[in-house]
Amino acid sequence: MLPWESLFAQDDSKIIFSRSILVFFVALVCVLLLQFLVSKKLKLSVFSESSVTLMFGIFLGGLVVAFTKHQTSSAGYLGFSSEIFFYCLLPSIVFNSGFHVHSDHFFKNIVGILNLAVIGTIISTIIVGVGVYVLGYILRLTVSLTFMEAMTFGALISTTDTVSTLAVFSELKVDPTLFYLVFGESVRSS
Repeated sequence: MLPWESLFAQDDSKIIFSRSILVFFVALVCVLLLQFLVSKKLKLSVFSESSVTLMFGIFLGGLVVAFTKHQTSSAGYLGFSSEIFFYCLLPSIVFNSGFHVHSDHFFKNIVGILNLAVIGTIISTIIVGVGVYVLGYILRLTVSLTFMEAMTFGALISTTDTVSTLAVFSELKVDPTLFYLVFGESVRSS
């Protein structure tokens, strides 16, 4: 038995976590290379970057299901946990956004950003929360929630993920004011 074969034979939770991270980053590098080849080298614009990434994820997920169907430990090996999200995915997203920000545009639009981030989110939370409460508790058209549950749901739904919008904005090279208003509002929800 070779020395590294014993490493892959272990079932320690840290080893399984490390394997999951390795699989994730290899898949991410493959997606980035594929996206670069399709959009920059081949000049194909049939699919957007998001579509290519989504198709690759579906393909990779299908392979995982096909090859690990008979194994009982496949869910633990390739499961998605909060540790993977908070230690691997979230820092890369936040640091990438912060690294690419032009501070002069950002701080020039800080009043608009704060208006969207604070006042806009409060208004959206109230509208969605009261709407869900009225539809469920009073009109009995949806699931009945207490007022606090409905407002919590409204706050959850009011934070938007604008990553794809920002990607389109940077590809189209929109006005920096619009870009940084949306960017600043999205940083608030992170």
